[in-house]
Amino acid sequence: MAETPQWELLADSLRRVKAAGLSENEAKTRLCQAMAAGTVAVRFMPIYSSSKGVRSLVITANLFVSPRLGQDELDWIHSRPLKRSSIGPMAGLSGSWTDRDPVTLELWTGDVIEVLCGGRTENLDQENTPKPTAETEAINALGLLLQEKRNLTRTEARSWCNQRGFKLSWRGFQNRVWPKAREKAKLDPKSPAGRKSKSLR
Repeated sequence: MAETPQWELLADSLRRVKAAGLSENEAKTRLCQAMAAGTVAVRFMPIYSSSKGVRSLVITANLFVSPRLGQDELDWIHSRPLKRSSIGPMAGLSGSWTDRDPVTLELWTGDVIEVLCGGRTENLDQENTPKPTAETEAINALGLLLQEKRNLTRTEARSWCNQRGFKLSWRGFQNRVWPKAREKAKLDPKSPAGRKSKSLR
């Protein structure tokens, strides 16, 4: 049996809570309530531009979650908040993000199981549920970046992932991360030859 990950994407938490017997609407409501109340730990991973124009990946622990967080304020498919007023770094924390920046929202799996699943670990559909590995995180982050930088080349994307600490093998990046990230951005999985994209700043 696969080891339960410590952190999981919001989309995976939704599937886990649904597998415990709740409807999708009720599962979303319970997850929002738990995040707002602080009974389920949240990890926010924005990619933002610093004052010097260098893009960085930051795991934010000092996190603000709206006490009135609603279902329609979250992108449940891509595991991200839709606007800064819902979830984001608390005032005074270095770094910021805009509504268009790539971000990833993860929940502490143990809290989800204990608070929303009655302490039961459910068997999720492993074929359709991505594991929160470095490849999964890279696919989500790169996919969002490609929505903004649609002409990004594969070489630039590989360098971008390395700079942000994603530990990927060349084969993993070439065969899985790059094509799946392009699919998430609604691009052809196989990028055509073309001119070099503009700066990532």
